[in-house]
Amino acid sequence: MTTPYTYLIKHIPTNMYYYGVRYAKGCHPSEFWITYKTSSKHIAQLINEFGVDSFIFEIRKIFNNIDSARFWESKVLKRINAANRKDFINRTDNISISHEAAERGRKNRVSSEAHKLAVSKVGKANRGLKRSAETKIKIINGLIGNKYRKGKKDSDEAREKKRLSHTGKSSGMLGKKQPRCSCIICKHNTTTFALERHFKYHH
Repeated sequence: MTTPYTYLIKHIPTNMYYYGVRYAKGCHPSEFWITYKTSSKHIAQLINEFGVDSFIFEIRKIFNNIDSARFWESKVLKRINAANRKDFINRTDNISISHEAAERGRKNRVSSEAHKLAVSKVGKANRGLKRSAETKIKIINGLIGNKYRKGKKDSDEAREKKRLSHTGKSSGMLGKKQPRCSCIICKHNTTTFALERHFKYHH
C-alpha cells in the first residue's frame, strides 16, 4: 500500500531546510530517514560530510493519493517563498521538482542579453516591411486582451445562475476537526494548515 507524505528536514550545522514529498510505490512515513533519506544529491552530500545525526525532521502531512501530496508540497513551497529563500535547499515551488532539477533550470535560462539579441534580430527582419490595413487591424486586435467574451452579455437567467452558484458556499473544513502538530523550531502546537504559515515567521 502506498501512503504519500510530505516532510520537513532541518540541517542543524548550516540551519538549512528542505521541504519535500514522497509518493513512490509502497512508500510509508515509517521508512523516512531509515531506508529513504530524500532523493536530493545535496542532502546526500551533507549526510556524507556531517552524518545523519546532523539532521532533525518531521513528517508534516499524510495523504490518500499522489496528486494531493504533490500539489500540497507545491502549495507549501509557494506559501513560504522557498524559491527565493537562502535558508532552503530546494529553492523551488514547482510540483515535485528536485533541488538539482531547479539548479539545471536556472542554468538553462536564456540570459537577458540573449533575449535582447533575439528581439533585435526580429526587429531588423521586420524593419521597413509594409503591411496591409487588414493585417494591421489583426495585429492591434491581437494585443487587446481576450476577445472571446467581447461584446457579449450574459442573459438575466445566466447572471442569476452565477449568483446562485456562489451563494451559501462554505469551506470544506466547516464542522470538521483539523489535525494538529507542532513546529519543528519552537514546538508551537496548532493545526496543520496554520502551522505552514507559522513556520515562515521564524525566518
